[in-house]
Amino acid sequence: MIAAAAICKKLIEQLLDYNRKQADSAVELENVELAPLVETVVSAHSLPARAKMMHTDVDLKATACLAEPMLLMSVLDNLYSNAVHYGAESGNICLRSSSHGARVYIDVINTGTPIPQEERAMIFEPFFQGSHQRKGAVRAAVWD
Repeated sequence: MIAAAAICKKLIEQLLDYNRKQADSAVELENVELAPLVETVVSAHSLPARAKMMHTDVDLKATACLAEPMLLMSVLDNLYSNAVHYGAESGNICLRSSSHGARVYIDVINTGTPIPQEERAMIFEPFFQGSHQRKGAVRAAVWD
């Protein structure tokens, strides 16, 4: 019962957050250091990752990017949470960043079947949920 209430609370918070972001069109970009952000996200999901005996590798070739910190935190948290939840038992998760020109790419990759090609374009659509049995990689681009 407590777990169901926690899930409900998180869904309501995400819906309220989504509505706030839709209402606020101006985004305040800041220079964001990636290491502390990634450390916070990985730490927040350490218990479920440990329960599934998952190992996380972090390789941050790009160390910072220009982004809205809380929005980036929310995206990374969602991607990493999904990687843990849908990842294989005793599997691996890799969080890595790289830069190409003015863009910083952040990859969250887990062990398992890739996300189907036809679902990839919809991953960042509001409320989209893909096939729950699938596992794979997602890339987020952050402009610098």
